Amino acid sequence: MGLTHSEPDRPPNGPAVPPTLDDADPTRRREAVHAHAPGDVTELIPLVGHENDPVIREAALTEIVESGDAGLIATLVPYLGSQDAGLRLAVVDALIACPEIAVGVVTPVLGDADPHMRILAVMVLAGVHHPDVVDALRHLLETESHPNVAAAALDVFLPLAQEADDELLQSVSRRFADDPFLRFVLQPLTAPGGGR
Repeated sequence: MGLTHSEPDRPPNGPAVPPTLDDADPTRRREAVHAHAPGDVTELIPLVGHENDPVIREAALTEIVESGDAGLIATLVPYLGSQDAGLRLAVVDALIACPEIAVGVVTPVLGDADPHMRILAVMVLAGVHHPDVVDALRHLLETESHPNVAAAALDVFLPLAQEADDELLQSVSRRFADDPFLRFVLQPLTAPGGGR
């Protein structure tokens, strides 16, 4: 028996029906993601939030990131606050894939009132390897009051810190003097004779 090739849905005596993003068939939705007009990915933004198939969601995120449109990529940032852990991590990965844009759209999230959002912003910055990351984390650590956010930021910042940051690290150490983990992390650097 020879190989057969699937054909697009075709009504009787009519043209092929183009795939749509709301098709019940995930294969057709995936085809719709790849069939959008070149350079126009606006319609894919809502799909990121409600698509349950991770393969289709990743395809949409890839198309959005590859568009290079900073304004559209910025609309992914609110999804960092999603209750869906898979969506959150998918967006983190997508933002990391466009470092120049990510730094610009994620750095403001370091000032978000929600510490979980700040931690996720740190996760993105940790992955982009951009020269502006150090200053962004330095600014965060100057005022950060949540120990989990501070711990996440220090994990990225300490390997990049310089001698000029000793005063900042001393300040962070005093601020979180009652936190056992942060005391453990910072004590070797802030004790007399310590440092890098």
